[in-house]
Amino acid sequence: MFIDRSTNFTAAAWRRSRRYRGALLAVVSFTSLCHLTGAGAAELWPQTKVRLTVIQWVPLKGGYERWDAFSGDFMISDDDTMPVPVIGQISTRDKNSEQMALEVATALKEQLGLVTAPETSIEIVSYPPVYVVGDVTSPGSFEFRQGMTVLQALALGGGERQKQTAGMTAERLRLASQLRSADDGLLLSRVRIARLMAEAGGAQEITFPKEVTGYPDAGMAQAAMKDEESIFFARQREVVRQTEALDDLIVLLNKEIETLRIRLSDVEQFLTKASEELSGVQSLVEKGLVTASRRSDLERQIADMRFDQLTQTTAILRAQQALSQAQREAAQLEDSSQTQAALAIQDEQAKIDQMLLQQWTSQRLLLDLDSDPVTTPGQPSGLHYSIVRQMGGATEIIADETTMLLPGDVLKVSKTAAVVPETTPDDLAQLPP
Repeated sequence: MFIDRSTNFTAAAWRRSRRYRGALLAVVSFTSLCHLTGAGAAELWPQTKVRLTVIQWVPLKGGYERWDAFSGDFMISDDDTMPVPVIGQISTRDKNSEQMALEVATALKEQLGLVTAPETSIEIVSYPPVYVVGDVTSPGSFEFRQGMTVLQALALGGGERQKQTAGMTAERLRLASQLRSADDGLLLSRVRIARLMAEAGGAQEITFPKEVTGYPDAGMAQAAMKDEESIFFARQREVVRQTEALDDLIVLLNKEIETLRIRLSDVEQFLTKASEELSGVQSLVEKGLVTASRRSDLERQIADMRFDQLTQTTAILRAQQALSQAQREAAQLEDSSQTQAALAIQDEQAKIDQMLLQQWTSQRLLLDLDSDPVTTPGQPSGLHYSIVRQMGGATEIIADETTMLLPGDVLKVSKTAAVVPETTPDDLAQLPP
């Protein structure tokens, strides 16, 4: 439900807004509180950054081993899913971090064919920020904290904006600086995403978009592209070096296994001959033609040969195990690089979204700086609040100082009251949960 923000409204519209404002505030405050306290689901909002850790007990080593291929920082996407290597996208809807950790552990057990599920944990790294715009001293984005209210967010924004000529000039400079910083940040992120996409796709060179090649500051764009190309080719060389090292190791292990098998074959032939000779000596000893010491010597030789046979067999098994490990690492080398690049792309895309919002906010504030109604210090005035919330689409709702905010909310502060259209019980029932 969108709200008409026009400053021209009739007395009848104002009475209607006052009539239903209390109902709206009650519904919004109640639903916000339920989100922050209900079943821990508020932990996993879209754009929330979480840290997944996967470990497993290794009996042979007598300790836990961290699975770096699956562990790391992940971003909850806008469609309430979290990407996990090998498993894919896992839904986070209506789940807390403990439930997600259990689901990841179960999925890894089934996907990898493990006897027992690995130990997993998920912790919150950061929530998406809240944004404060409008008639405040320092609009911008601020770190979200559980239980944050409109009044607390207003305090983070520096409180109500006052009319001061010097302050307005400083505000223009600050907003202009924010715009330039956002533009430069967007350039660097887009250059980095181009490099990461080339890595994820296995390309031999980077293709930069026109937003980068046509950037107004050509010198800065060229320097950024050169830096990312240096990183790109350095990582290519590192992957080639690691691949060659693993290939050499595989060749060496195959030769070792071949040598051990030849040695084992020789030992088995000697053992067969010695066993046949022992059978012949045994009958001669019984007839008294050969001494018992000859039989004892043969038995000792056979025992030594069997021990050598067991040693060679064990060495072959160990070499085969090392060969399998080297082959797995060679196969996973490229996949691991592509997975890391894909995750980094998600992080950079989230940064771009935040910088675009910051850019848009700064542009609007610059345009409205002179036309926005302001007051001089000491002049009494009343502030009005509304919240733009993403709940399957942008929804703007009336708020007051005690309304609790959710991650990603945009708090709009104005000296002019918003007009709420005629509201029915059906409208209230359609408010997002």
